[in-house]
Amino acid sequence: MRSGLKSLGGARCIDLNAILIGFMGCGKTTTGRILSSMLKWRFIDTDDLVVRKTGMSIPEIFEKFGEGHFRRIESQVIRDISKVDRCVISLGGGAVLNEDNIGCLKKNGAVFYLMGSPETIMAHIGNSKERPLLNTSNPYETVKELLSKRHHLYEKNCDFCISIDGKDSKIVAEEIRRTLVKVERRK
Repeated sequence: MRSGLKSLGGARCIDLNAILIGFMGCGKTTTGRILSSMLKWRFIDTDDLVVRKTGMSIPEIFEKFGEGHFRRIESQVIRDISKVDRCVISLGGGAVLNEDNIGCLKKNGAVFYLMGSPETIMAHIGNSKERPLLNTSNPYETVKELLSKRHHLYEKNCDFCISIDGKDSKIVAEEIRRTLVKVERRK
């Protein structure tokens, strides 16, 4: 038996990562924290790493330098963490716009798309001003438009799709944990 095996609720899981992708406000950070606690794995949020690296909030980065600058820093952060093991990694909603981001993480992990309807996403986001891409006259329409542009990227890049509509983050985290256990049992 490899020394890298770790127990996961009665099953074993090889050193891999659970990578959470999805649109902003779909609960990647909340679900990721819960899942990391369940698995006793480290939690990494790439948006938090960007903020730490720059010393600026994401809205400040967008305002001062634009989305392109933010995406470059985000990609660098993702490359930096791509070799970790047994972590739950929450990616920013737009990380899938750069194929290299997912490609380097997939080598060492299973990618879960937390899929939600525009209504669910808006309920999670509320009137937050921390979402620079939603600082528009009609945030709901912006969510619908951006989600329609990104949905195929999320689906194309995921190993598993988990619907979040009508579910608590604990339930979503448990679905991911059970999926990881099933994957290991198939090996």
